[in-house]
Amino acid sequence: MLVRLRYQPFVQYLTEAGIDMADLPAWLATIDLDAHERGEITAATCWTGSPLRRCAARPRDLERRWLDMFDRSAEMFELAQD
Repeated sequence: MLVRLRYQPFVQYLTEAGIDMADLPAWLATIDLDAHERGEITAATCWTGSPLRRCAARPRDLERRWLDMFDRSAEMFELAQD
């Protein structure tokens, strides 16, 4: 695995922002994550057209926390380069 996904801190951040994260699969459907992962929409579009807009007042903080979910595996990148 090149990148490990650590989504728990992001979910906690959203919960603290007042976003109901009780049903994660249902919530993911509201942000159109599939379209974002296919490259059809940008992260910003994904956020502003969804419950994430509550956090949009702090877009840099939201972006940083979003990107912090992805933990690059240095060992795997090194192996892939070899």
